[in-house]
Amino acid sequence: MRAACEMQVPREKVAEIERLAMALAARLRYAQMVSLPVPDEQVSALARAAQVLSESRVPPPSLVRQVLREAADGGRAPPGEPAPDAPGLLVRLGRNFRIRRRRRHESLAEAP
Repeated sequence: MRAACEMQVPREKVAEIERLAMALAARLRYAQMVSLPVPDEQVSALARAAQVLSESRVPPPSLVRQVLREAADGGRAPPGEPAPDAPGLLVRLGRNFRIRRRRRHESLAEAP
């Protein structure tokens, strides 16, 4: 996976990744706003897209950064907080997912 992110991405593909990232960020933002579950896989895909954009020297759109920041903070990001850098964000996202999965497994194990 790391090697795929580090290779050169053609310029037209970068534009397509940016467009798709914006569409996914808008969908996830809507889910956050109406309190629908936000699938971990979609947040991971958005984080990977943001990483590819960053590595291609294209700053991820602000909506993408905002959705990822809120996902990393569990939806409790303080307003006006600057967007974190992609590597730190990915570490926090991974930690958040592991914690949520562990809690789900624990709650399922406790269910009668």
